[in-house]
Amino acid sequence: MIKKIRQAAVLARRIGSEPTLDRAQAQQFRRRFDELSAEQRVGFFRWLAGELEVAKADIEGPMSEVAAVAETDRVAWNECLRNLRRSIVSPRQRLLESLINTTGGMQFVLEMRAQVLDAQRGGETGLEILEEDIAHLLNRWCQHGLLFLEEIRPDSSYQVVRFLKEREMVHPMVSLDEMGLRLGVDRACFALYHVALPEEPVVFIEVALSRGVIRSIHDVIGDARAERPPVKSPDTAIFYSINNAQNGLAGLGLAKVLILRVTEALRDRYPTLKTYATLSPIPGFWNRYLRPILEGGGGEFAVGRRDVMERIPEKARQAILRRHREIGGEGDSSEEVLLSLLSRPDWIHDPVFSR
Repeated sequence: MIKKIRQAAVLARRIGSEPTLDRAQAQQFRRRFDELSAEQRVGFFRWLAGELEVAKADIEGPMSEVAAVAETDRVAWNECLRNLRRSIVSPRQRLLESLINTTGGMQFVLEMRAQVLDAQRGGETGLEILEEDIAHLLNRWCQHGLLFLEEIRPDSSYQVVRFLKEREMVHPMVSLDEMGLRLGVDRACFALYHVALPEEPVVFIEVALSRGVIRSIHDVIGDARAERPPVKSPDTAIFYSINNAQNGLAGLGLAKVLILRVTEALRDRYPTLKTYATLSPIPGFWNRYLRPILEGGGGEFAVGRRDVMERIPEKARQAILRRHREIGGEGDSSEEVLLSLLSRPDWIHDPVFSR
């Protein structure tokens, strides 16, 4: 096991020390990496994060030059800064740059980041610098000019429809027929592709067109097989499912780019659209918005505690209060009861709240 990691490390160090790309060496490294087991890759990631770094001696000279030069001497100052920037590029960063510039390199680096993220979720520590380096590289490679939008239609290729069906994690599907129903009347799916991965979407979104805001996901997909009259002149677009199709792109913000592109495309096609909304969960909604409001703070928000409670039907409020008492809660204030219940991490599994 150690021998295989050492062989990959030798190649990685060699590639990271070269100022220019050696494609043959990069391809050789990829073959070595592919031979590593999942456990060996975690060990190799630890080595990449801890050992393939900038040496202190490499930056002492450029740092001393920056400290000594007068900032008013713009020519000398800029030259010193350029030298410093070059000196702080780590061998690890040069290795990653070499890998992504090989044939199929984008997919390789994406899979590497997905594996690093999996290791971190599994409790592996000390990989933050490696994950940041890969994420920074992918962010540069995922600029607007390298991404293009495609609508997935009922007549799109079987491979693409199946690919999206298998990667739908927000509202999973059992069969391909379900995916087909989400591409029917008043339903649309858009995917963002990268020029380096033209066969596989990197992120996709599902949209429902309606008159007025749809309040429940059940109204979108619950009776997908039922006949429904087509919506004439839709005024609302509901973004009800956004999914990363590549695990290595998690957390890089491509969903925002996709929403912007899709909004522009829908606006051009349906001039009657006035409202754009989402049924997808908002990350951080509880901690950033709802909890401060229910606690009586949130003065910077347009709604307050009373506004929140007025949006909950009286029948639902009574059901919430009864459930609160059933589990031993105290207090009669609707705001305090709701705050107490939603502060419990297991509330989402309570059938009372899913009705």
